[in-house]
Amino acid sequence: MISDEKLDEFHNIVEECSIENIENFVKNPSWGAINFEAATPDLQKLDSILNPLKSYSEQIRHLPQNVVQTTINNLIEIKATLDRMEAFTLDGDPNANRDDIVYTLGNNLESLFPQIALWIPFLAFLQGDVDKSILDMKNAKATLNEMLQETTEIIEGQKKQIDSIVQAARTAAAEVGVGHFTEDFAGQAKQNERQAVTWLWVTGLSLFATIVFAILFVSVLSIPEGATLPIIIQHTTIKFVTIGVLITAAIWCGRIYRAHMHQMTVNKQRANGLKTFQAFIKAAGEDEGAKNAVLIETTRSIYSIVPSGFVASEPGESNSIMEITKLVPKSS
Repeated sequence: MISDEKLDEFHNIVEECSIENIENFVKNPSWGAINFEAATPDLQKLDSILNPLKSYSEQIRHLPQNVVQTTINNLIEIKATLDRMEAFTLDGDPNANRDDIVYTLGNNLESLFPQIALWIPFLAFLQGDVDKSILDMKNAKATLNEMLQETTEIIEGQKKQIDSIVQAARTAAAEVGVGHFTEDFAGQAKQNERQAVTWLWVTGLSLFATIVFAILFVSVLSIPEGATLPIIIQHTTIKFVTIGVLITAAIWCGRIYRAHMHQMTVNKQRANGLKTFQAFIKAAGEDEGAKNAVLIETTRSIYSIVPSGFVASEPGESNSIMEITKLVPKSS
């Protein structure tokens, strides 16, 4: 870890080498027709390196000691060259002196660029990506816990109601054998509920594991000090792959949870359709047309896929029930 003194030295030399206006820096009225426009590309390259280093002030601590010290040494040489450029006069052979300064600045950048440029993506990674990912996963975990709590409350709240409705439907539809099928659909709905809760827990555990691994990667399994670039790339790749696999697993488990909740909704709808079958038959009276319409709509509602809100693509709702409500009053 870089000491505070070394970090201050690094920031100070970065500030000293920074140029606010390159266009004004390469020209001076006292130089006449002579200028340093040939050094503009090198000065722009220097600016592209120094600006990120200012943004990643605290992340510099995580760089290897030799990289920081070598960068400081290179920047000291660049500062000396910039001082020569700023103090340039027309004494002696000004053209030769100017060309020598431009050439020296180019060599200085050739030494600086390989030392620090390759570390800038690593500094960007330390500054925001991991912290943002951990925060997103914590928010996702909180949302998942809320979903789990709401699902549990809904299941507990409707359990007694479903049991009583199923029992009443079995009694009312005993003549046509509807009760048996209602129980089958209701039982399947309960099984889907249990499986949905199980997969919701699995999804939560996957997200929790993702957060744990992310924290471990940042706090415990950090990149060793003095590591070479290949080792850093290897560590970073392993971390991203591991986090990616865990997030993918959480998404996959979440989709299975949604599929079970969809099946639960469908089976509940089928059970409810059978529960109301006998009531519609009685309301139709002796009208055979109304009874046939009830039979057709009940069959359609039981065996069609109804919208549940848990899957992306669902069929629209049927308007046939409006035809039944029109037939019933006529039959009475």
